[in-house]
Amino acid sequence: MTNTFDGHYWVVRDGEIIDPMFPYYENSKALYGLKGKRIYLPADDLTQRVFKRLLNTHIEQFEEEGYQVVNDWEIAPGGCGINAYVEQQLRGGEIVFGSMGWKRKNGNGIHYEYGGEGWNVADFMYKGSDRMIRKLDFECMKLYGKKDKQLLQVPAGYGGRLVKSARA
Repeated sequence: MTNTFDGHYWVVRDGEIIDPMFPYYENSKALYGLKGKRIYLPADDLTQRVFKRLLNTHIEQFEEEGYQVVNDWEIAPGGCGINAYVEQQLRGGEIVFGSMGWKRKNGNGIHYEYGGEGWNVADFMYKGSDRMIRKLDFECMKLYGKKDKQLLQVPAGYGGRLVKSARA
């Protein structure tokens, strides 16, 4: 399973962006003709709230299943949300959701690997993603105390590994 949204999570602590660098990023840079350091663009306030709530729901669901996310998660590519959550829980800071990319070598702006400039909640959803729409509906329903186990994400979907701890 792949993520059902096109965005990125990272942590800001003491004005510094904390976000693991993975080898596949270098492949993306080479493929698209990109250069320099990563560029981060936080989403608007409403989008931040929606996607942070979505992340918190995933964490809660994992914990209900007996996982201790902070202790059991191995930082991995494709798992930016949980990577950011673990970083924040261990060392503090603020989780931020938005877009991430690099400058183009040819000078024609920025290529956003995740997200895009001026994107809102709908833009961050993969177009035509029924699943993401259901998830956002789920987040709205949660505000009224309803729950739907069908929307539980499996840990492998994040590209990382989450295993039930003996401590659970």
